[in-house]
Amino acid sequence: MTSFSPFIEAEVEQSIVRRFERQVELFGRRTAIVDRQREYTYEQLNRAANTVARALARITGPEPTRVAIYMDKGGAYLAAIFAVLKAGHAYVPLDPAFPRERNSFLVQDAAAPVVLTSGVHARALRELAGTTTTI
Repeated sequence: MTSFSPFIEAEVEQSIVRRFERQVELFGRRTAIVDRQREYTYEQLNRAANTVARALARITGPEPTRVAIYMDKGGAYLAAIFAVLKAGHAYVPLDPAFPRERNSFLVQDAAAPVVLTSGVHARALRELAGTTTTI
């Protein structure tokens, strides 16, 4: 038999970022995600997201825009998603496993002026986007 818990309206109406930050408040030192490279607590994930969000805000300014994310899935990818949302932008997921032409099309179609990546993909990103800026 399946049991259901009712949703609390105030929680449902929060943004994804606010719900995540609530988890940080409640479970900050607990493990949030484990990937191939490392384990992240909620606090570590939030700190990483805040650092990137501040850097994004300096680059993009206050106006909402699209930010592409070109990373392998894992903790850094999740921190990048939260960073983009915290900066008030929309994210465009790219996948390094996709053909270069597909990722290039996605960036151009979304008119994403910024692409976040990790060091391992910096060279591929230069080929994809033409130029890069490190934050």
